[in-house]
Amino acid sequence: EDADSKISMLGSELEQALADFVPMISREGYFISSLFGLDAKQGDNDAVKKRKVESVCGCIHVGTGVVEEGLNLLAGVGGNEVLSNLVGSLKFGESMKKLGEEGGQTFSRDVLRKMKERTDKVWEGWVEDQVAWVEEGHGIPYNGKRAGVFGSFSRFPTLLDRIISNIGKDVAGSEGIVGGIVKIGRALFSSLKSVVERESTDKQYASNVVVLENCNFFITSIRKREGGIGDCLNSLLEEAKVMFGKACDRYVKWAIKREFKGLYALFSNISRIRKDVGDDDVLIHCPRTTFARTIEKEAGGVEVKEKVGEIRKRMEKHMTEGSGGLDLVWEELGMALMKDYASFNRTSGNIFNVKMDIGVSELGKILNAAGGDVRAVMRRRSGVERRSTSSR
Repeated sequence: EDADSKISMLGSELEQALADFVPMISREGYFISSLFGLDAKQGDNDAVKKRKVESVCGCIHVGTGVVEEGLNLLAGVGGNEVLSNLVGSLKFGESMKKLGEEGGQTFSRDVLRKMKERTDKVWEGWVEDQVAWVEEGHGIPYNGKRAGVFGSFSRFPTLLDRIISNIGKDVAGSEGIVGGIVKIGRALFSSLKSVVERESTDKQYASNVVVLENCNFFITSIRKREGGIGDCLNSLLEEAKVMFGKACDRYVKWAIKREFKGLYALFSNISRIRKDVGDDDVLIHCPRTTFARTIEKEAGGVEVKEKVGEIRKRMEKHMTEGSGGLDLVWEELGMALMKDYASFNRTSGNIFNVKMDIGVSELGKILNAAGGDVRAVMRRRSGVERRSTSSR
């Protein structure tokens, strides 16, 4: 906090110093160029003009070197505090924009540009160090299980907050700073994909869970910082949403079919028979007694409660608390299971004239008791859909 307060003071100190310094450079440039006849003449070509400007700038750097060095030190050039360099880069850039194109102001711009380049190099070097650290993947389990939110992902919002608190939301207008932040963000997703794809990571569920948890954490963090710097990460935000959606679908299907394996195998077989021979001949290939026996075994009231409870326990074991993804995935799982169950109930009644013990309403209550109010989520979503339909 003490370091942050010093950095915030630095901005006003630099502004005051530059207000005194820039006019001095402009005067120096004007008098030196006039004294030595270095003013640009009408017949001068670009090479001659450039040589004259460089001569004047060289003289100015000699005359104002002490002041320049003081400003560089004030901006943190050569130090380890990257935020002070960012403040310096922004203030030097702002001063350059205020300068005109004539007289000594041309030379002031050259001096400021060189000072800005020095501060920018510090930021660029720091960004490269962060990218290298992200790519090393510190603290990620070999098999990816219970990895939770990676340390690199959890540190990213802190970086954004420090930049915003010390420099302000208008930092979004600085291409150099935004480019560095986006570069670190892209490194995060590159490292996430490499963990998912590496041979040692468990492909049964862990490869999906690491995507779910880290993408959800990223999405939640960026949404809290919408406006200014957060808006510069929209492309990464969209990428995170797509990755989360695909991983969620895969994990939900795996979790449901792992526990309801016999039930899904039964209705998958019936679906294939209906497609091959039509509804009238289904009972020839799958007798009613066989169907009823399987339904009683796999989808009885007690069995369904136990299976749903096991799914919830398994999900709680797979996911960590810090990511905030468990409830979201549970909602998706509940809606997927209820949708399939509604289809199973129709097939059971229409084809076999067998009533399943658990209806969709009862299943919603079981899911709610095990984890969350899935039916409330469905009502909320359907309400949104109805409103959007009516608005169209």
